[in-house]
Amino acid sequence: MKKLLTYSCIILLGVTGLKVKAQTQVVDFLNYGVDNAQVLSNLYLQPYAGMINSTLIGGWNMSPRVLRPGRFTLHFFYNQSFSNGNKLYDLNNLIETNQLTGVTLLNANNYNAPTAVYNYPSIQDRPELIYNEATTMVPNGKEIKTLGLPLISASVGVSANTDVSIRIAPPLNNTNIGDTFMWGVGLKHSLIPYFRCLQKHPFLEASLMATYSQINTSSDISFNSQTNQTLEMDGTNISGRFLMGAHFTIVDIYGSIGYSKRTIDSSFKGTYTDIPGETSAVTDPFINEYDFSNMEYEFGAQVRIYFLNLQTSYTFSNFGMVSLGAGVSF
Repeated sequence: MKKLLTYSCIILLGVTGLKVKAQTQVVDFLNYGVDNAQVLSNLYLQPYAGMINSTLIGGWNMSPRVLRPGRFTLHFFYNQSFSNGNKLYDLNNLIETNQLTGVTLLNANNYNAPTAVYNYPSIQDRPELIYNEATTMVPNGKEIKTLGLPLISASVGVSANTDVSIRIAPPLNNTNIGDTFMWGVGLKHSLIPYFRCLQKHPFLEASLMATYSQINTSSDISFNSQTNQTLEMDGTNISGRFLMGAHFTIVDIYGSIGYSKRTIDSSFKGTYTDIPGETSAVTDPFINEYDFSNMEYEFGAQVRIYFLNLQTSYTFSNFGMVSLGAGVSF
C-alpha cells in the first residue's frame, strides 16, 4: 500500500511536468496599455483557461455503484481535456466596437490574432498593432490541442448507501511550466433503496454524485525584463450528476448526466513599470473572469481483475475530456 502510493506520486509529478504549459508571453499585451491588455489577454487566454478548468470534471466516476461501509479504493487518474477549436480572435472587430482604445492595425487586412493554444507558423502572419506611436506584433500562442492533469483519488464507503471521495494533484515547483496544485472532494449516494423497480434487477445501479474541485496555477512572467511578476489562474468546479449503469462480474458500464458550474480567473500579479499610457507603476493590473458552466454527459466503463481496477470515460461538454484510471480496491 505504501509503495503503491509512493510510486503513484512519482509518476504524477513526472507526467504533470510534461503536460502543463504556461502562456507567459501574454504579458506582452501590456505594450498596449492596461485597459487594452485586459481585453486582449481575456480573448487570448480563453481557450487555455477552459482546457485547464475542464480537467477538473473527469475522473470522479468509476461506477455508479456505491462502496460498502469500510471498503476503500485508491486510484491514479489521468485527465486530458481537448481544445474547443478556438484558435483566432478578430482584432478589427475589437477596434470597430471600441473595445480597444487608441489602437490601430498596421495592416487592416491582417486582423486575425492567435489565441494561447494556436501557434502561427510564420511570423509574417501575425498582426501588428500601433499604440502610443509604437508598433508591436501581438503575442503568439503554442500549438496545444490537449492538456493533461494526473491525480490521485481515494474513496471510502461511509454508510450503507454513501461513499466519499477525495483527490489531489500535489503542488509542482517548476519555473518552466508553472506551479500547479489541485484538490477536490466528492459525495456519492445510492438511489437503489428508493426505487423498487431497480431492486428487482440486482445488476442495475443508480446514484447521485456531488463534487467540488479547485485548481491553482502560477507562472513567472516578465514585462520588459522586470522581476517578481506572475500570471495566476484559479479555477473551481461545482457539479451534480445522475449516474446509471450495469454491474457485472468483472465489468461495469455507466453513463451520467449533470450540470457543472465551472469558473476560472486569470490575473497579472506584481508591480509593473514603464507601461505605455501609464504615468506610474501599476500593481496587480487586472483580473479576467471566465465562466464555462454547462451541461455535461459522461460515458465510461470499469474492468475489475482481482483487486485491480481499470477505468476509462469520456465527458461531453464545451471542452471534451477523457479520463484514464488504474487502482486497487480493499
